Amino acid sequence: MHTSHIIRAIACLLLSTSAALAQSNALQTTGNVGIGTTSPQYQLHIRNSDAVNLVLDESTTNGLKYNISSRWGGFFTIWNETNPQLNAVPRIAINPNGTVGIGTLFPYGAFHVSVASPYGAIGNNNTIALRNTDTTPYNATSIINYDSSTSWVPNAAIDFLNVNHSGAAGAGTIRFYTKRTDLAPLSERLRIDSWGRVGIGSTSPAAMLDIPGNSDAAPTLKLGNTSFPPSADIPTAIIYGRATTAGVLQVVGTADSPSGNSNLINVLPDPVAASVMVLDRSGRLGLGTSSPTERLSVKGRVRAQEVIVETTGWADHVLAKDYPLASLSEVEAHIVKNGTLPGIPSSKEVADQGVSIGEMQAKLLEKVEEITLHLIALQKENAQLKAKVEQLEAAR
Repeated sequence: MHTSHIIRAIACLLLSTSAALAQSNALQTTGNVGIGTTSPQYQLHIRNSDAVNLVLDESTTNGLKYNISSRWGGFFTIWNETNPQLNAVPRIAINPNGTVGIGTLFPYGAFHVSVASPYGAIGNNNTIALRNTDTTPYNATSIINYDSSTSWVPNAAIDFLNVNHSGAAGAGTIRFYTKRTDLAPLSERLRIDSWGRVGIGSTSPAAMLDIPGNSDAAPTLKLGNTSFPPSADIPTAIIYGRATTAGVLQVVGTADSPSGNSNLINVLPDPVAASVMVLDRSGRLGLGTSSPTERLSVKGRVRAQEVIVETTGWADHVLAKDYPLASLSEVEAHIVKNGTLPGIPSSKEVADQGVSIGEMQAKLLEKVEEITLHLIALQKENAQLKAKVEQLEAAR
């Protein structure tokens, strides 16, 4: 049956109920029906000095009653009760300013959905549910934001890949799109796949967080803690091992840390242990110590296949002709007085201050060269003595 015929049939029943009411009702030859007005402008035109209510009542014992009302100062509401009160909650409300509320009479935005209490598990009467029944592989349910022009140009979007009957891979993936300029197409920026892996700039994340980076000058990942001044040593990032007790990498450190911990990176065997490696704000790396004093401070033994030390001030000057080589008697006097070779630190100095490998190698080479010069002098002196002895023996 045509809609206009249904409306006219309803109107005829309403108009026949009361002669008094019929004086303010109308059924025009144009097909327009008026209730509360004798000059209807529409197919069904209802007018009332207070509120306009249209009630749909099921005839069953537990039938539902739906009330479409224009109460409360220009609000258009839909209720599932026959006599809505001001303190009740409508199912749908359209405010005079155009905002729409579902489950609330006073929406706080253009579209506001409110639930009175949690409904339980996901997928069971949730606040908002979207469904796309298309079974085409990789079809998606989308939420799209358009710009303010009349050309319906999308600015950003979120879509949800749906599962199809063949169980296509990727079902359950959430994708986020943006664009750089007004004329550029939407590009996928982030996705969460069906395994919970997050890809930023990657459409196939291979880890729980996969950021391949791009060709822009901007950094791939930037983390920060903007709390100032810090009330505690709160790390910017914490990276655990296989378990939360199996090794921790902390990115921490503030210049005015309350505990004095100004290290940028701490590596701990477990969350409550002391750091086994730190990198401080000056770029000094500490292994086995939390307070490095040099570019590399190691508390403990170091084993390496090769160590190359670059230094200046090598000991070649000892071989120069004008080098003031100390006599062996002078060296002996220094040893007797100080207990060390000239220019060599004492054991106490080494224990207190350590020793520079490059500097010590140069000093040791200096002593080897001095000894070599003394040996050369002694060899010459020995040769002269030998010659004199040969001369004396030949004169007998």
